[in-house]
Amino acid sequence: DVGSLTATLGGAPVTFTAGAATATFTPASNLSDGQSVLEVRIRDLAGHVSAPALRTVFIDTRAAVVTLTPADGANLASASPTLRATLIDPSPSSGIQTGSIVVELDGQDVTAVATVSASEVTFTPSAPLAEGSHSWSVRALDAAANVGATSATLFVDTRAPVIASTPSDNTTLNVVTPT
Repeated sequence: DVGSLTATLGGAPVTFTAGAATATFTPASNLSDGQSVLEVRIRDLAGHVSAPALRTVFIDTRAAVVTLTPADGANLASASPTLRATLIDPSPSSGIQTGSIVVELDGQDVTAVATVSASEVTFTPSAPLAEGSHSWSVRALDAAANVGATSATLFVDTRAPVIASTPSDNTTLNVVTPT
């Protein structure tokens, strides 16, 4: 039989609610991001104290930061741009899960043809992009399932401007101030 249960989390005392075979607790305040050690000891009714049971827990509440290049609103002179995303999981970090990364171009999943790592994504479309507006996005989860995501709208413009003027070249005018 259990006489008492004592515990600390990161060195601070923790109050448990004990049942017949289990004990639960809710921290009095939010835990800080990072690693903490939970230490539990049980004292039986005869006064014998157990060896400590130690469990390491890692708290990660911050999502990865995803930065796209080119950035939102960029005008592209090439119809075959290389799109890049940098992924940073703020410290203390549980690590970005590369299998969770999703890359989309114009609403289509292109992850399978992108180059993906825990810190960077690169993608070059296999066919030239049409003139005009395109959207792309990158989403990543860390080991704690925090979602980091961002999107950008890009404008492809590969055509040089055309100047239309009148009068045409080598025109003879009979006015002093042409309009």
